[in-house]
Amino acid sequence: MFPKTALVILVTLLSAACLLGMRQRRLMLAHDITQTLRDMDHTRQSLWNLQGKIASYTHPNDVNQQVENTGLHVEPLHTPAPSPAGQTANANDSGTGAGASIKFPPTLARSDHD
Repeated sequence: MFPKTALVILVTLLSAACLLGMRQRRLMLAHDITQTLRDMDHTRQSLWNLQGKIASYTHPNDVNQQVENTGLHVEPLHTPAPSPAGQTANANDSGTGAGASIKFPPTLARSDHD
């Protein structure tokens, strides 16, 4: 009877030790995951701050002013097509700002080559 009881106690102790080891590994992994997520959030915030700084330095008006100040000759990637007379919209109708007008490009249905 004693060997059987000792075997049951031994198996119970080994099972408890395995369960405690698995629990400890789970807690360590949860800690590592949390630390990684915090690092990712910190990196993401740094990236957003850098993107904000880049955006503030590369505002189109500021870039144009810097190009004019340095005397660089910069050509546009494309030249806007001249708008036909009478195709302007009031800025208050479109909601883009007060006092500005929008010039629409010529439509594809009208052909100047006919």
